[in-house]
Amino acid sequence: MNLAQNQGLADPFQRWAWQQLETQDRAEPEGPIDWKPVWRIESLNGVNTLRYMRADPARVRPASSATTGSSNVRKRFAMRVADGISTGKCGSSTS
Repeated sequence: MNLAQNQGLADPFQRWAWQQLETQDRAEPEGPIDWKPVWRIESLNGVNTLRYMRADPARVRPASSATTGSSNVRKRFAMRVADGISTGKCGSSTS
């Protein structure tokens, strides 16, 4: 799982939810992962609010994927480190 460059984990719920989704990830899945959304109810400005996050998996991988390039791997790694989240599988890709 990776975040796009224009995304980030901005608050405690997002960091918690991301970790919950990461526990569902597999290093080498044999098929599509059956992602389960995560949610909780929080009080925001005194109002009970449903917070919800789901994985947005890639459905089709292009034959020549730019995400496997070592430059992109380094960028994803840096983004994860900056957000204080697990580097996960970032370092396992090969170019």
